[in-house]
Amino acid sequence: QLLVSGRVAELTGYTADEFEADRDLYGRLVHPEDRQFYWERVYQTIHTHCPMDVEYRIYAKGGQLKWVRERVVITPNARGGVLRLDGILEDITDRREAEQKMHEGEQRYRALFESSHDAIMTLAPPSWGFTSGNPATIEMFGAADEEEFIAMAPWELSPEFQPDGMVSAGKALQMIETAMAKGSHLFEWTHRRLNGEEFPTTVLLARMTLGDQILLQATVRDITASKQAEQALRDSEERLRSMVSSLDDI
Repeated sequence: QLLVSGRVAELTGYTADEFEADRDLYGRLVHPEDRQFYWERVYQTIHTHCPMDVEYRIYAKGGQLKWVRERVVITPNARGGVLRLDGILEDITDRREAEQKMHEGEQRYRALFESSHDAIMTLAPPSWGFTSGNPATIEMFGAADEEEFIAMAPWELSPEFQPDGMVSAGKALQMIETAMAKGSHLFEWTHRRLNGEEFPTTVLLARMTLGDQILLQATVRDITASKQAEQALRDSEERLRSMVSSLDDI
């Protein structure tokens, strides 16, 4: 005997009488690309009596595509055959669509991450070690590859002290705490390449969620050229002042 709940009828759009009159109806509702997988799992459950828990697509009445989760438990008879089969069908369309949007968002982020000319890296709690670095990051710090880069702690890519005299390791944690509290934090920082060369940068730390994980994204820009230009301007102004002072002394 086939028993179909009102919830299954609501989900599929077909009544219990329609399923009773056509025992093959439900199988035809399964998306063509999922049918082989679905029936393989059904046959496996019947022969092994192991519970089935699968997710697949169906076409409801009217052609609406839905994602469902089906859980089945077998009750064996005295001869080891199947006495009854109990199944629960759940509409998981909203969850699957949300997961798909999240996946697409992650793919877009990855494409931007990989193609960006800015050095972009991510850090994860609780140790705040690097979890990724884009090609621009690898080039900036002179690492052989991403694996070598993420093996380094953020403060290992800095001199022992920052220009204000603070220890880099301690100040880095302060910058991270500020970014986590405020959502983002922009500041200047002296970095050090793997070959020991120090260079000035701006760092933008931004709190972000990727999947179900909270991360910090760091965008680092080398400002050596602008610092050199500023210094050249100061030197020029100093020379001009010296010339004016010399003229006043004549």
